[in-house]
Amino acid sequence: ACLDGRGVLAERARSHNVRFIDLKIRQPIKFAASFYKLLRKEKYDIIQTHGARAEMLGALFSKLSGAGQVISTLHDIYGLDSRAKKLLTQLAVPHIAMWVAVSPIIKESAVVHFRLSEHRVKVIENGVAQPVLHPGDVAEIKSMFNISPDCKIILTVANLRRVKGHEHILRAIELIDTEIREQLKFIFVGADLSDGYFQRLTRELCITDQVIFAGFIQDVQPFLNSADIFLLASETEGLPLSLMEAMAATIPVIATRVGGIPSIIRHNETGILIEPGSPEDIQRAILELLRSKEHRDLLARNGATRIMERFSVERMAHNYQNLFFSLFEKST
Repeated sequence: ACLDGRGVLAERARSHNVRFIDLKIRQPIKFAASFYKLLRKEKYDIIQTHGARAEMLGALFSKLSGAGQVISTLHDIYGLDSRAKKLLTQLAVPHIAMWVAVSPIIKESAVVHFRLSEHRVKVIENGVAQPVLHPGDVAEIKSMFNISPDCKIILTVANLRRVKGHEHILRAIELIDTEIREQLKFIFVGADLSDGYFQRLTRELCITDQVIFAGFIQDVQPFLNSADIFLLASETEGLPLSLMEAMAATIPVIATRVGGIPSIIRHNETGILIEPGSPEDIQRAILELLRSKEHRDLLARNGATRIMERFSVERMAHNYQNLFFSLFEKST
């Protein structure tokens, strides 16, 4: 069930014949009545929520309707300082059976910010599936964007907003010597939530020839298969799926030392860690990888192995299964 049933995930659920309910929160009166009736009728054993609004509403309506236990999943830490988020969560605390944090650092932050007891927050790290690799994607992507066959592609997959660090990447591109820069293409995949700010900055920095804004792409795998380096310059993160998918696709990665990222990347072993907010660090890391194909290949292989060993979707599903059954046992 989704608060607002428009979007890609809704389409995917329907395409897989998963029962899907649009709660239509954009129509508040209808939403309140339909959500209450749904919980009263179906008598769900577990309600799992994602995000502050869903968390609060799930807790409130489960209490009113006598529905089952609520699990709240915490995906990131940059909302934890929000007064509104803190208030909503504190109101929901008595009615939530368990929190799930997608990385250890999110658990630590949640315990401190929301004054939760540690045993009520379980870490279940995100998982990714084994990617499907298509060698022909490289030629297709380069043809689509008129990229020279000899150009190296540096890929970032993240919605365009300040916290994701795109500005630092753009300023790093300006720092790279022109001769080297001309052999690179930086592709940004993600919805523009900046009202065109980053496109304007690209023009101001005179680097438009090196930058491609691809917009929102539902299936990013062809871009991952075409990338020589994956770069994530976020100022704050939880456990980013885009980074994990890049590593699973055997791409050498550069990412900032924030949030749950250091639990994925071991510096100079499974990727390169840099400090957030530093165009100079981004420039140095890119040049370091460009200098040595052997180093790129080593990081890529090690990264793929680490993801498949620790962050597989099978392991994530198994951990959720154990959590669900532990809650069932407590309720009987």
